[in-house]
Amino acid sequence: MRKPFLLTLIAMWAAIAVMATDETLYGTMKQWKTHLAYTNVQHIANAGDRIYALAGGALFSVDKQTEEITYHTKQEGLHGSTIAQIGYDKASHTVVIAYSDGLIDFIQGGNINALTDLSTAQITSERNANSMCIANGKAYLAMPFGIVVINVKKQEITDTYYIGKQSSAVNVLQVAVDATTIYARTQNALYTASLQDNLADYNVWKQMKSLPGSGDIHYIGFTDGKLLMLRGNQVWTKSDSWTESFSGHTWTNGFGQEEIFLSENNNTIYQVINGTVRYVRNNIYAMDVISSGSDIWMASPDAKVGLCRYNNLTQESTYFQPNGPAVNYAYRIRVQGKQVMVVPGGYDATAFNRPGYVMIYQDGEWHNITQDEITRQVGKPTNDYSDGAIDPQDPNHFFIASYGTSSPNFTSGLLEFHGNKVDTLYDYRTLDVIYDEHVWIDALQFDKDGNLWMNNKSQTGVKVLMKDRSWVKIENSAVSNKSRMHDLLIWNQNDHIKIITNTRSNTGLGVFDDRGTIINQRDDRAVYHTVFVDQDNKGIQPQFIYSIAQMSNGQVWLGTENGILIFDNIENLFSNNSCRRVKIPRNDGTNLADYLLGNETITAIAEDGSGRKWIGTASSGIYLMSANGVETIEHFTIENSPLPTNDIQAIAILPSTGEVFIGTGGGLVSYQSDAAASKDDFDNIYVYPNPVQPQFQGIITIAGLMNETTLYITDSGGNIVCKTHSNGGLATWDGKDFSGRRVASGIYTVLCNTADGGSHAVCKFMIL
Repeated sequence: MRKPFLLTLIAMWAAIAVMATDETLYGTMKQWKTHLAYTNVQHIANAGDRIYALAGGALFSVDKQTEEITYHTKQEGLHGSTIAQIGYDKASHTVVIAYSDGLIDFIQGGNINALTDLSTAQITSERNANSMCIANGKAYLAMPFGIVVINVKKQEITDTYYIGKQSSAVNVLQVAVDATTIYARTQNALYTASLQDNLADYNVWKQMKSLPGSGDIHYIGFTDGKLLMLRGNQVWTKSDSWTESFSGHTWTNGFGQEEIFLSENNNTIYQVINGTVRYVRNNIYAMDVISSGSDIWMASPDAKVGLCRYNNLTQESTYFQPNGPAVNYAYRIRVQGKQVMVVPGGYDATAFNRPGYVMIYQDGEWHNITQDEITRQVGKPTNDYSDGAIDPQDPNHFFIASYGTSSPNFTSGLLEFHGNKVDTLYDYRTLDVIYDEHVWIDALQFDKDGNLWMNNKSQTGVKVLMKDRSWVKIENSAVSNKSRMHDLLIWNQNDHIKIITNTRSNTGLGVFDDRGTIINQRDDRAVYHTVFVDQDNKGIQPQFIYSIAQMSNGQVWLGTENGILIFDNIENLFSNNSCRRVKIPRNDGTNLADYLLGNETITAIAEDGSGRKWIGTASSGIYLMSANGVETIEHFTIENSPLPTNDIQAIAILPSTGEVFIGTGGGLVSYQSDAAASKDDFDNIYVYPNPVQPQFQGIITIAGLMNETTLYITDSGGNIVCKTHSNGGLATWDGKDFSGRRVASGIYTVLCNTADGGSHAVCKFMIL
């Protein structure tokens, strides 16, 4: 009698084993992931059994014994996003974190406490600390205006020192403290005072006269009871007077508070011991160095190094390079299949000159192609990658657009890749541009025949790289003589129709119909609109167009500096300039309504699998709106989510999983949405997690559904405990019955029916 039940359990556990990988890829429903760059390591702190490393504003730590890497983000309890400085107080066993906005965090044991006094202070100066010195239980922050002193044990600010004449602000770059004296370094001066004095009185601070050497002061520290100063490329030590030390080297930087390290020519490290320098390691460009027993830990901005542990005894090196994107900036995000491609370039009125990286995310791992790798292949650096397009027929084949200028030192154009290898660089000679060598390319888009479309700042504006590798120049009124074309779409209702945006200087929307004959343009239709008329007959003339997206039903949503314009049928623009704006009723008895995000700059728009709209703004975070745009479902900001900033640059959604990737000015995050692309059948329905563990408090997800599926979840007795509907291909359940009580352990059945009643399916899962 028990065999059927046992066979069912065996089958279910087999399914669970197969699904384990899928659950890892999907993450936890309605939860966030941070995707931060850990390649550019700038500062490190020795915190007993762990080394903390700061990389590009992101924090991770390494267990010295197990070598386990731990990531420290807002999801793990931090209160801020972009970290400027870190330090460790041995006396209180506390890690001190200073953020770029002045917020301070203290990690002590399992607790993380925030200090907001500096971040909320009414000051006009920047709050970004230049460096941190911890001594005698105090953290001294070298600030653009002076020095802020924090009592680490009490976790409070005790003093602020304005050390210039008449308490004026001084940009302090570093603080060093010994038993009796405090020193403050600026770019070309040293200030000093006795610790016994009232340091809040600017009169006690004296600028040291007749400093030796010349040039900027790069570092100060203490060795053998003497003050050490690195100025220019020379090291000087002071007891009664200044003496040049360790001559014969070209010193470039100094590190450490308790032990001093010096770098020569930026890539050779020496340790200062008993008045002499001892060679440690070369071929590492270090930004910070500390010692721990026989190990020397080095922080490097070189992505191939990251955090390096060098053992003095064995002379072995271990490199810690946490997986992540190359840099914490996402200008454009594109998805194709299971791949997410991110480029960190961009442009505005002028080029940004951001280094060219290609960052690809797939199956939970980041793969980065660095500027150095690309430069070795094309001969010169390429900057400001503005877009990418993955070949729908070959995921290893893709193109990258560079919005830059070719010169003796840089090159620009369209780069064609197979894997890490650049096959071809199409430069200004190939593209036939004007404006000398300004190769400004953007908005890459494959059509169904494998031809690659793009915007190009030239007299004509749009180019097509045909599948046979010939070039076609598009010339019509929709695209000619446009100075800042930004987006190009192929309309999903009629692929003969193309849509372009011009973002500034004669800002507008261009539409043309090539009638399926790309080469023959004599029969093309084309229009260009700079003014639009909404449903209330109000004229709208956008000054800027920041984003555009087309929806599954053919609608096109346009993001401007004053909200969103909607075009229900793009073909209508050939005969008129009508648009529509979403009105949200105030419901206050006045019959008045407000335009959807009418006072916001709309920087990004994307549609998920259930037709809902994800809308990014320049300063207010991201909104999730209902399919018609009337209802606000979620509003995520830095206050209620791991968003690094409220400045949203790009949004893209993986259709198969519903994971929403959000690029900001401070880094990349993703959110596991409860909507995904629907399926054409019920052949691959599954539930995760499965089994549901007793301690699980999250959301149970049913995936692989058809659109508008109604689901009934029943217990082993056939009682319905939940009725719900799918968002595209996903449905969710909180594990509670209609009374809000958590259901009992057992096997549960999911009955699935499409809205038209034409398709049905059943699946089962277990709650332990």
